[in-house]
Amino acid sequence: MEGFLWSLATIGGPIVLIVAIGYALMTRRRLPPVEKQDQADAVRDVYRGGEGGPNAPPTATPPRSEKDG
Repeated sequence: MEGFLWSLATIGGPIVLIVAIGYALMTRRRLPPVEKQDQADAVRDVYRGGEGGPNAPPTATPPRSEKDG
């Protein structure tokens, strides 16, 4: 019985893995051209320093009061 379970795991494991990877590759959603362009525009905006990007200018700070020194 022990040999049967080991054989099942050794042979069945790779088969299950191949089936799972094949299923994931076949059901992958492709972006339509409009969404591809939107994505490219958003990435370009981030790298050029648009809203919310890593190079975006800091938000305005409130005026300091005399207590703050």
